[in-house]
Amino acid sequence: MQINIHFYSISKELAGLATRPLVVPEGSRLEDALAVLFREVPALDPIRNSCLYAVGLSYAPLDQLLTEGDEISIIPPMQGG
Repeated sequence: MQINIHFYSISKELAGLATRPLVVPEGSRLEDALAVLFREVPALDPIRNSCLYAVGLSYAPLDQLLTEGDEISIIPPMQGG
C-alpha cells in the first residue's frame, strides 16, 4: 500500500524534500513504515529518536495500524526563541 510522508524543519532539509510517497506492506504499523523510511533515507537517522510522528492530524503511537493513503508527518523538535 502507498502512504505519504511529510517532512518539516530539519527533517525536510535532511530528506531533501517536503513530501515523499512510501510503499509498505498491507497491515503495516507506523513503526514498520518508519523502519522502511529510515532505511531508504539514512540521512534522517540522527533525528530518528527526537521526532514526534502524526498520522493524519493526530500524534500517533508507533503501533498504530496504517491504511492506504495515510499521511504521516515527521515532526522534529523545534528550537527558537
